[in-house]
Amino acid sequence: MTPEEAAQALYEIIPRGMSRELLEEYGIDATDEQVRRITRELLSLNLYWVRAAIEAHIPRQYRTLLFDRLLQLVRQDWDVALRQQTKSWEEFLIEVTEREDRYRPFGNQPGGEMAVATEAGTILEDQGAVQAEDRAKVLALLVDHVPLDRYGELLGSDR
Repeated sequence: MTPEEAAQALYEIIPRGMSRELLEEYGIDATDEQVRRITRELLSLNLYWVRAAIEAHIPRQYRTLLFDRLLQLVRQDWDVALRQQTKSWEEFLIEVTEREDRYRPFGNQPGGEMAVATEAGTILEDQGAVQAEDRAKVLALLVDHVPLDRYGELLGSDR
């Protein structure tokens, strides 16, 4: 698989369809702005785990190329499909880097998947995107919408 093909395949796996209706399935009542914020946080969370999978499975010389191409695909859908017109792409890239730095200590530990999801939930709570009483619901949403196994399977299949 070429880096271009791998980026496209990864992009197809990354959950992007956050909506008020989906959040309601988890018992979370959210405004449109809260949906956008949850979408961004979930996207940052997925990009963190995608980068970890890339580092685990892809030769060093292709890692940056693959991740940059994936970001280009996300950028193409930023305003319309992802409905993120209220946040600039450049601001989001800074946020992604900040999240990677914040998640890394948790992600490298046993039980890291749950710890990172909990940290993402804390970020959403601190920003007012979700209420404290919805903490368990948000954690379930975040865990359900980060397909870690699929990232590893996709990138590790031909290696």
